[in-house]
Amino acid sequence: MSTLNININTEELLKDLVDIKDSARDSINKAVGSLAASTNAKVQELAAEQLKTTSSKYRKALSFEEISKNIWVVSLDESMLWREEGMTAHSQIDDLLKNNAKISSKGNKYKSIPMDYSGPESEQTPKTKELVKQIKSHLKTERISFKKIEFDPNGNPRLGKIHSMNIPSDKPTEKSSTPALQGINIYQKMGASGKIERHITAFRTVSESQKEEGKWVHPGVRGAYLMDQAFEWAVNTWENEILPELFASFGK
Repeated sequence: MSTLNININTEELLKDLVDIKDSARDSINKAVGSLAASTNAKVQELAAEQLKTTSSKYRKALSFEEISKNIWVVSLDESMLWREEGMTAHSQIDDLLKNNAKISSKGNKYKSIPMDYSGPESEQTPKTKELVKQIKSHLKTERISFKKIEFDPNGNPRLGKIHSMNIPSDKPTEKSSTPALQGINIYQKMGASGKIERHITAFRTVSESQKEEGKWVHPGVRGAYLMDQAFEWAVNTWENEILPELFASFGK
């Protein structure tokens, strides 16, 4: 977990305010709390401005709390540390096979990985957006809706796998074995909220045996360092805006 700590020595500030110490303490404590809340909002703002496909997940991974009197912490869950601090190019195979993997007859771990093409556009990479465009074009020629729920002759929503197709497309990488849009399936299922959900998915198999083939390699990503940016903003705001206004209000 990455944390942004707002630590301000209020007692040090009160040394020169003996005559109005109690009222000044209340004002300073309120200002510290306000700065902490504003800093949390600043991280959220930076994520919305600077991140693209990971913006929503990053913001959901943030938390904000007062862990003790006048000590505030903005925290980022470990699941998004890779976006904050960055990561180098690496094989994803071990991570993908960490949970719920099966064992092949040759003793290798393997697993089917869903490639979902029906998620929010804001969370799609440019490459995924291009593939979604191809899917929509193909479905249009087949007179199949991309989003609309399909019903049977009795008016009930169709459930399970309702369409399966191979859409002409390039391989996603040079190391890939199959075209990106081979084995596209359309599913409809009852969601947790009770509404019917529609998913457009292709499954690809990841296996330990592929480690030497150079498959499932993440190209790496630069760190966003939004917490560092927010910390610098908080220090600047406190020293150049909030503190001068406080002391001006105290007549100092």
